[in-house]
Amino acid sequence: MLLVDDEPEVRAVYGQALRRALPDVTVLEAASADEARRRLADGGIDLLLSDERLPDGRGVDVIAQARREHPEVVGILLTGHADASVIRRAAADAGVVRLQEKPWSVFEAVRVIEDLLDKKRLRDQLHELERAHAEERPRQRHGPPAGGPRRRAPDPNAAGRLA
Repeated sequence: MLLVDDEPEVRAVYGQALRRALPDVTVLEAASADEARRRLADGGIDLLLSDERLPDGRGVDVIAQARREHPEVVGILLTGHADASVIRRAAADAGVVRLQEKPWSVFEAVRVIEDLLDKKRLRDQLHELERAHAEERPRQRHGPPAGGPRRRAPDPNAAGRLA
């Protein structure tokens, strides 16, 4: 996951809490929109948590770009102005799954992020199963499976019967 905020203290608090609570999740950090874009270009980001106001841009734009390039990325936008309809509309257009007003409890953040990552893993597994099933289906249409047609197992009670 990628945590984007220009305030070092915010990155430190959230980063430390997320690393402790979710030890198998790699938590990367970025202090600006530009740095976030560079990290996103490297790939491997499942979730993007970004502040709306960054020194060189807007968090909603970073999330929108990330989702255009990697539609599977889950975006959370932090803002001090959650009631602004412009931000709400932009967040919806960018594919933000959660618009969160600051301050946000670290405990609540960990719970929500863990839940979103679990849901993403389940969606990924479902897509993989659907893909495997779709690949299997064409083989089934082209006749019996390798090894010939399936034969009915002999009836163990038929041995002593006369026809």
